[in-house]
Amino acid sequence: MSPLSNNDAAKNRAALKRAEAHEDTPAQTPAEAKIVELAGKRHDYKWTTNDKGKLAVPSPLPGHTDQDGMRHWLTSAFKLDSDDPITGYRVTGVRGPDAHVLLTRDHAPAMRFEPVSVLDAPQKANGHIAWQRQGKDGVGITYLGEHLTIIRAVIRMLVDDSLLRDADEVTRGLVLDYLRNAELKRPKTIDPEPFTTRGDRRQTYRVQIALRRLREAGASMWRGPCLYIVEPDTGEIVFPRDDFQRETKDHGAKQTRDWFDGRLASIGFEVVPLDAHAEPGRKGNSGPHARGQYYRGLFPDHEWPDDEDEGTA
Repeated sequence: MSPLSNNDAAKNRAALKRAEAHEDTPAQTPAEAKIVELAGKRHDYKWTTNDKGKLAVPSPLPGHTDQDGMRHWLTSAFKLDSDDPITGYRVTGVRGPDAHVLLTRDHAPAMRFEPVSVLDAPQKANGHIAWQRQGKDGVGITYLGEHLTIIRAVIRMLVDDSLLRDADEVTRGLVLDYLRNAELKRPKTIDPEPFTTRGDRRQTYRVQIALRRLREAGASMWRGPCLYIVEPDTGEIVFPRDDFQRETKDHGAKQTRDWFDGRLASIGFEVVPLDAHAEPGRKGNSGPHARGQYYRGLFPDHEWPDDEDEGTA
């Protein structure tokens, strides 16, 4: 066996001293000790008073990517038992005030905000929060509007990624439901030219007439299914903007036009305005005219009907 170097012997003596002192880990460097100290204080969020003597929410606020910090901050903001903090969340619905958020705890029922807009007004929010506190949480506080504004912002940061993912899934579901109940419009046998929104005036007039739903004279209700086409060169689907929004609202998604446009844009659809006449040139300007707005985009989740000649107008 080769003799130990002076360095090895020094290491062994240090190890022996730690063992005799029952130390399992080597002594920390000053830098390591500082890191441990900061980590211990990292989630020590406490309510304070501002220069006017009013309660101020815990400070500093966690970063928007610090999920663990946001959960601990909300535990403090809601004055919950620190031994049973908020450990996770569940979120359903679309992004915005109508989303439903559950802040979960390991040993207590989840705090439910259904919808999250219940936190908008102090009078309603205070009662809602008070009835979700447990006995071990102790006495709460009365929240002011300025407190709730920051609490809502932290909740939004915590759940935002999930909301955006869920919102896109909800939007795809709305489009898929629409397509399942709609009818794919195909050209007639006697006029086999494909329908397209990317053609000249005559072609864009023709596709608008093809996508019109029927309505009985004097009746307010539309007759027959909604219609859509598939662009022959790109595979994009096209359907009337008004039909989609009308049908979707009838099934409970009561939102504004801008909301629908924004949601469909998030999954790759654009709004295409068409304004065309049946005939070209000046003669066409005084002839039949069609104008409308359409959603157009790729939707790979949909299974297209088998090709067949329907012979519809």
